[in-house]
Amino acid sequence: MDHLLYILKFRLKQTWRLFEEAGWGYLIVLLLLLLGVMMRSLDWLAMAPPHYSCWAVGLILGGFHLRRQDGLFVKTLSQTPAFVYFSEYLLLVSPLLVFFIFYSNFFHILLLILTIGIISVVPTGVRDLRSLSSEIDFRWIPLEAFEWRSGFRRMFVGILFLNIIGILGSFYVWGILVLVLLALTVASFYDWTESRALFNVFYYKGNFIVSKIKIGVGLFLLSSLPVLLFWIVLNMQLWYISVVVLILGAFIVAFSILYKYAHYFPDRIRLYNSVAIGLFTGAVLLGVFIPVAIGFFIFYWYKCKNHLKMYFE
Repeated sequence: MDHLLYILKFRLKQTWRLFEEAGWGYLIVLLLLLLGVMMRSLDWLAMAPPHYSCWAVGLILGGFHLRRQDGLFVKTLSQTPAFVYFSEYLLLVSPLLVFFIFYSNFFHILLLILTIGIISVVPTGVRDLRSLSSEIDFRWIPLEAFEWRSGFRRMFVGILFLNIIGILGSFYVWGILVLVLLALTVASFYDWTESRALFNVFYYKGNFIVSKIKIGVGLFLLSSLPVLLFWIVLNMQLWYISVVVLILGAFIVAFSILYKYAHYFPDRIRLYNSVAIGLFTGAVLLGVFIPVAIGFFIFYWYKCKNHLKMYFE
């Protein structure tokens, strides 16, 4: 208990220091805005089914928990780090618990505490969970798609998490939108460039760009199958929505490949394609800018082919 009180006191000091560095005037305005948002959210959660609150808390705390880098620090101070995490998270959601007590939503409280308990026993830090991917054999992925092998090893936990959210969200129409997030995750695979030697192995086989796009889109469709199948079974009458989302995802993956090789240089390590991918995706999602996205895609198709021909032929 002494260790727990020490850690909580330490967290309060960290928070106080953050407030002092940011400036109290700015933080007061920000807290007032957050208070308004929180009150509307609490009102909605009080009327919503119990699992809504669990999903909301699970997504926020789960994402934070997976990215914590203080696991070793907590372990040195306490022999039961899960209890420390549980206490911290319980303190964070205490306004929500008080709100549910006020409305006598005891089933919400039970599910919320259970959700926090499950999150608390999961190993902290993405690095700890990434070690799981080292035990998985990715040789089923073609060598031409080496980006996928390295991407799966880096983001295995995130992709698994997206699939779980997508399967659970398949009970609702919006669940299919998880495939857009999956496509954006896959696009980050093409953020890194290969060496000239590795590039030459596949480039001089011919039809390089078309082959890369076929394999990349094919693997994206394959990785979308779990969410897609669940969603279609539960939303059979709206099957055409899944087709539209899959086409969007396929174009995001294809565009990320074009962007990578339109800017490829052997000595370049990383491209940072997130801005271009974001603009392309946003143009499609906004609807009225779809012609702009199509023009963007065609422009990079020709730029990619001309760039590779100029430098490597």
